[in-house]
Amino acid sequence: MFLKYLSNVSEKKLNGSLKKGFTLVELLVVIAIIGLLASIILVNINSVRSKARDAKRITELRQIATALYMLADSQDGEFFSTGGIAKCLGMESATTCWLGNVSGDDNLNSALAPYIPKIPLDPLYGNRAKGNAYLHAGPNSTVAWHCQANYPKGPYLLWLPDGKTGVYSDADCKGLGFYACCGAVPCEEGYFCAYKIE
Repeated sequence: MFLKYLSNVSEKKLNGSLKKGFTLVELLVVIAIIGLLASIILVNINSVRSKARDAKRITELRQIATALYMLADSQDGEFFSTGGIAKCLGMESATTCWLGNVSGDDNLNSALAPYIPKIPLDPLYGNRAKGNAYLHAGPNSTVAWHCQANYPKGPYLLWLPDGKTGVYSDADCKGLGFYACCGAVPCEEGYFCAYKIE
């Protein structure tokens, strides 16, 4: 008799707990917590991706600089002349970059080919208008140092860090160049990083 009573109580509890389920408030709290965690993770992932792209840019710019040094060595120490203006690296002469204000240079690409078989494009090529390629400005090119009256001569590699349309301090250039403007690229391009090859 007692065992039968316990069996009935257990069955009622079991059936009651199965029928109860979650309340709407509990479900909304769980969904809100999951959404908050997902947004925190997404922000961190985007930050990591941005840092990875900048690290890749710095590595690629150093590779290009090495190729330019080797090219200069093969030409009695003379760096490739771009006629005082910047040129889009890895792009044909008929192609433009940086909002269409700078063009490629077939001769420069051909001269670099023995030293760097594939000239890298910016990691965000196709996803941003300014900074979508690395630029080379030859030895007679100038840029405005900190956008003041001082215009030192190149050669330079010009670039933009991740998520930027302009840079406003040397720290923005991640230790690879100083912030500059005008000269080798039209002034309407605004600020960019100028890595002097010395």
